[in-house]
Amino acid sequence: MDRLMMILAPIGCAAVLAAGVLHAADATPPRAAQRALIGRQSPPVATRRAGGTRLPRWRLIPGPSTSTSFFAGVAAASARDVWAVGSVGTGTSGQPLAAHWNGTRWHTVASPYPGPTASLRAVAALSARDVWAVGDVGDVAATRPLIEHWDGRSWRIVSTPRVSGRDVLLAGVVALSATDIWAVGSRGSGLALRS
Repeated sequence: MDRLMMILAPIGCAAVLAAGVLHAADATPPRAAQRALIGRQSPPVATRRAGGTRLPRWRLIPGPSTSTSFFAGVAAASARDVWAVGSVGTGTSGQPLAAHWNGTRWHTVASPYPGPTASLRAVAALSARDVWAVGDVGDVAATRPLIEHWDGRSWRIVSTPRVSGRDVLLAGVVALSATDIWAVGSRGSGLALRS
């Protein structure tokens, strides 16, 4: 099990560092004073900060009961609408993991499983009916980008532009509006996609 460590920035933002790798950070609007973090543990865990502007009091929030899984990204549309994404399984059998926090507990939500191995690495939430997740799908020979969209009822795979390269993945996403979504990643060098 990897060690989970939180990093607090002066303005109260937060991030997760697990096994020496910065994994994710997100915050709902400042007035809501909610923070959700994730970590690379099995089963996955999250930490949450709730309350005013003073230094946070963190508490551990157990993730969904799945073995060999981890959260890699988190986004909050509100204090009761938080999404965490990652993967379940290892090696050649990994599949995407999407979990929803309803203000009380995590629920695993079915996500399309498009290939031999797939992972979601980042998520952006505009509203309860407009959530975007990015990652990669592939096998030991090569990977390609994966984009999924939550419409309030189910996740579906969204087509991506054809990108040349052997190991292409998306590792970050930000949604500025319903029609302006950015995803970044790698194909051996930097990669950016825009809706």
